[in-house]
Amino acid sequence: MSELDPLQTLWREAETSRPDTLRHLDVLKARAATLNRTLMWRDVREIGAAALGAVFFGCVAVLVPDLRAVALGMVGLSLWVASVLLVVRFRYRRATPSASVRNALVAEHCWLRAQVALLRWAGLWYVLPLLSGILAFTASNGDLGPGVLAFSLALAGVLIWLNWKAAAALSVTRDAFAAQIHDLDHV
Repeated sequence: MSELDPLQTLWREAETSRPDTLRHLDVLKARAATLNRTLMWRDVREIGAAALGAVFFGCVAVLVPDLRAVALGMVGLSLWVASVLLVVRFRYRRATPSASVRNALVAEHCWLRAQVALLRWAGLWYVLPLLSGILAFTASNGDLGPGVLAFSLALAGVLIWLNWKAAAALSVTRDAFAAQIHDLDHV
């Protein structure tokens, strides 16, 4: 069962006198289900990658005493990324089955606002900390040349751009939820 099953049930059972509102709710319901799967798997991948990074750099810290400080810094950065995703996931809970349609839409809208913010600020909480850690780790090995630096900066730029692009696309869905809440408030 997905996290949205109670919300989907509420929307299915929603009774309103406006057929266009029902159509909008069906479209939003489908968007929410797809989005929930996408975001859940993104979080699983990112938290898994952070865990693997923490384990790898933890092993480096134990096995290579000269790199211990930088490797432990990378462990901390990996745990930071995972904690940001987990905090947002637990802070912005989905609606309970007993919630009204409006409250369920508001909960989903808040969740989407948080996801858009995560994507827009990914350069600061995700890309730049890990980039600086990777560059520090590479420099401590003596392998940091202009090519590695240029590649790393280009990759960071692409990741930031992709996150901004995803935030813009997700903003459309967030705005659709806001419009639906507005319509319910003014029926």
